[in-house]
Amino acid sequence: MKKASSGIFLRWFLRDMDRSCLILALLGLEIVQKQMESKAFRQGTISTLGSRISEVKIPIPIDDDIKKEIINNVTQIISHKEKAKLFAQNYSLLNKSENLMGIKNKAKIGNL
Repeated sequence: MKKASSGIFLRWFLRDMDRSCLILALLGLEIVQKQMESKAFRQGTISTLGSRISEVKIPIPIDDDIKKEIINNVTQIISHKEKAKLFAQNYSLLNKSENLMGIKNKAKIGNL
């Protein structure tokens, strides 16, 4: 049996929002991050995985309930992050609207 390339797998996985949220969460797992760190190599100042991305093993849950829980949590996190960003961009102080996402204030609220 021929092994599918990681690019084809990733494109299939990202076809819908649920799978996108699931892969986003799984890519952030410490075990996956450590694999990517160990397989990355530096070219100048930029680290890259190149074709070694196919060597990274992503633990995909078999249980549908666990998948649904992860998807719901990531969807909720993204929604909260969007709302926080909009709130920060239209912050009202002393009857004046301020954009706390501006360059000067970026360090105050972090990267939303």
